[in-house]
Amino acid sequence: ADPQHQVKPAAWDKLAFDDLEKQVEQYTAGVIKSFKDDGTLPDIVQIGNEITGGTLWPDGQVQVPPSNIKVFEGEVRKIAVPQPYDDNVQWDHLTRIIKAGVRGVRSQSDRPRIMIHIDCGGDWPITQWYFDHLQQANVSFDIIGQSYYPNWHGTLDNVRENLKQSIAQYKKDVVIVETAYPSRDEQYWSTRKNMAWPISPDGQRQFLSDLIHVVRAAPDGRGIGVIYWQPESLAFKSPDGRVGRINATSLFDADGNAMPALTKIGYLTH
Repeated sequence: ADPQHQVKPAAWDKLAFDDLEKQVEQYTAGVIKSFKDDGTLPDIVQIGNEITGGTLWPDGQVQVPPSNIKVFEGEVRKIAVPQPYDDNVQWDHLTRIIKAGVRGVRSQSDRPRIMIHIDCGGDWPITQWYFDHLQQANVSFDIIGQSYYPNWHGTLDNVRENLKQSIAQYKKDVVIVETAYPSRDEQYWSTRKNMAWPISPDGQRQFLSDLIHVVRAAPDGRGIGVIYWQPESLAFKSPDGRVGRINATSLFDADGNAMPALTKIGYLTH
């Protein structure tokens, strides 16, 4: 799931909304019970992934306002919305889905903290729009999760301001739960906006160092984590000898050697 892909599982496609809500609660409870029974109960559970535009479309889909964060030229966020579209109905559906997921978690244990994850790390106006709706609907959660990729989500100053405003407004901990920066393919990546660090191993390391610093410096100690997206993405070789493309944002080179940025998230100490 990502902001452009939040369709319902095929097995749930024909459910009436009340039944869909029950299914979310039951499914979530079953997953958490399995973890608990195996002695692997999580500390944090996201209810959905990057659900800025909602989830379980079209039932829980909401229309994201235009962003004032500029990314690359001509790029416009376009997500089709249900027709006919009633904002109040859609928000009621989305918040009921989220609440059902929360109930499912908490029916099994009070231990996991609940995270709501959107993809607006540098965009305070849309973050406010989103979490104001959750607040008005009395959605219970503990952590604001944000994605931050500079080419999509603005500058580091935008992130700093968003953290400041979010913490002041909602009194929640915040995690940058997805981030990444390229260390190679400069010709491709340099055409994107907000790529303020060199497209190199050292530039990748400095990006991650600077982002961690901003999160650590968030007000009231509420910036509690940075999670790097797909750090292990290496080239693969298929049985017929074809080699897949190496993800430029991986924290390992083509031979599987650690990149300098890996030291910034605590896996290496040298």
